[in-house]
Amino acid sequence: MKDEETGDDEEDWVRFHALWTQLRVFTGRAAEAAASLLEAEARGQLPAETAARLRSDALEEADDLPGAAAEAVRALDAAREASEPLDPEEVLRAAALLSAAGDDAAADAQLTAALPAIDALAAEEPDPEERKGLEEAAARMRAALEEPRKDGQERLVPLGRKR
Repeated sequence: MKDEETGDDEEDWVRFHALWTQLRVFTGRAAEAAASLLEAEARGQLPAETAARLRSDALEEADDLPGAAAEAVRALDAAREASEPLDPEEVLRAAALLSAAGDDAAADAQLTAALPAIDALAAEEPDPEERKGLEEAAARMRAALEEPRKDGQERLVPLGRKR
């Protein structure tokens, strides 16, 4: 639906919920923000991919790493369903959250599934700077997949949690 005076209603809702989420996170109410985003998505105010990404951020801030990881994966799945190109930074973030939540196998699966698409994007990218960024992201994904594992120790994906 378009509002002729202000533009796209969906974009307005996305901006509103993104800012409202930031405010709640800054005031120590990240879990409340995650619940509110779920309601906004159910009301149709946010597309699934956007809601999942914002919820993932809020849940990460609330120290709910399994929840944050699940929402990060849901955002990637929504992008795939919409046939949108994957953002390599979002793939790396999802893998980092999965690994931090203790699910290295799922982290590896996300990285492995995304690599061919990221490689293809890099090969087709005409802008040298953009191509370089995609190639560097693919290299980080490969490095994460090749990182050795030791019995009884958690693997660290080379992407840190928010500080």
